[in-house]
Amino acid sequence: MQLLHRYGVVFPELLARERMAPRWRDLVRVYRRLEARGEIRGGRFVAGFVGEQFALPDAVAMLRETHRSPASVGTGGMDVVSACDPLNLVGIVTPGERVPAVPGNRVVFRDGAPLASLEKGVLVNRANADAEAIAAASALLYGAGRLPTPEPGSFDAYPGPSVQVWPAPGDPMAVPDSTGVANPQGGRAAFGRFSLN
Repeated sequence: MQLLHRYGVVFPELLARERMAPRWRDLVRVYRRLEARGEIRGGRFVAGFVGEQFALPDAVAMLRETHRSPASVGTGGMDVVSACDPLNLVGIVTPGERVPAVPGNRVVFRDGAPLASLEKGVLVNRANADAEAIAAASALLYGAGRLPTPEPGSFDAYPGPSVQVWPAPGDPMAVPDSTGVANPQGGRAAFGRFSLN
């Protein structure tokens, strides 16, 4: 029940985030008994995942309400979540690489989708967002005096199927441009480490 209380909906792919989770087949036995008693619901709640899914009745009601009221979707609201938070399901329920669950890493979500992440002090554009959206995400991530805020529009993209990074002020590492020459503005990137498909 702890996983259901944490996530609301549980399915096999979600267990990738849990280090001490029991095997899925063991959970299914317990969840089927709870479903037979009417304590939880079974069904297909999250699109894109095959197999059985189980949810708390309150979570099912919230999912239905969200599905019925599209006005709440697309408002552009941004939320910041610690990468250590169970809500960090980037790369598990959303496409792309996972954000490592280590202290200091954070994720900005816009309308429930990952927009940007702060990983080891570097802002990563996870949605090919425009400079205005990245500036807003940067203000949320670097805000409250935690880290110095980079200048808006000073991020660079390195070519190919990769991500855009926001250079950390004074960062000695550089982002190579399409010719392989280091960018004098600085920045940090690792080839092949992140990808946006």
